[in-house]
Amino acid sequence: MMKEVEKAFKTTCKALLGEDIGEMDGYEKFLWRYVAIPSTRKSSDAKSDVFLSGPYGNHARIFSNAEAQKRMAAPLSINDIKDIDSLLEAAQQRFEYAGDKVLGKSMGVERSDACIDAVFVTSSQNILESEYIGYCDMVGESKFMFGCSFGTQSTHCMNVTEFYNANRVLESGVILFSSDCFYCYNCKNASNLMFCFNQYSKRHCIGNNQFMPDKFTSMKKKISSEIIEMLRKKKSIPSLVEFANGAV
Repeated sequence: MMKEVEKAFKTTCKALLGEDIGEMDGYEKFLWRYVAIPSTRKSSDAKSDVFLSGPYGNHARIFSNAEAQKRMAAPLSINDIKDIDSLLEAAQQRFEYAGDKVLGKSMGVERSDACIDAVFVTSSQNILESEYIGYCDMVGESKFMFGCSFGTQSTHCMNVTEFYNANRVLESGVILFSSDCFYCYNCKNASNLMFCFNQYSKRHCIGNNQFMPDKFTSMKKKISSEIIEMLRKKKSIPSLVEFANGAV
């Protein structure tokens, strides 16, 4: 794992929880929770691992993007284009798919596919104009994001899905224009929420109950310490879905 992303993971943990919880590698299963895992195939020529953002047939010819750039298809022969059946057969034999696609002004991208203008990214796919990204899918214009999917213009989030302008959010979904939310769903224009659902323009709430700022801060500190302890011990915490369906 590249040191830049590892450092960014620890920075994100401190921004969310106030403390470091250890190396990112130990949380791989936890961070994949809401993210489609990129598939891995062997290159048809070099037999090296190629990371792909989409599913392909078992007989598809796969190449890394670097290999694809060096390949030049020869023209079809006159016999290949004599009729539609010959043309389709010849074309079918030439279809190839490229993985490890890292395009635009990108650098420091590993084990990822479909990244454009991305900097310091690992184990992710479909990343646009973002930096310090790990275990993410469909993330754009964001920084310090881990285990997140389907969102943009956000920073310092972990295990969040469907978000826009979300900052310092943990284990939540459908978070818009909000910050400092833990275990929340469908919250908009809100801040300092824990275990809240369908809250709009609210502050300092736990379980949809509003508290004075000092009381909220005290309760959040206690709950956060328990989250930190569980993460360090089990390398995971219960998911938002498990809370919602009563499994916790």
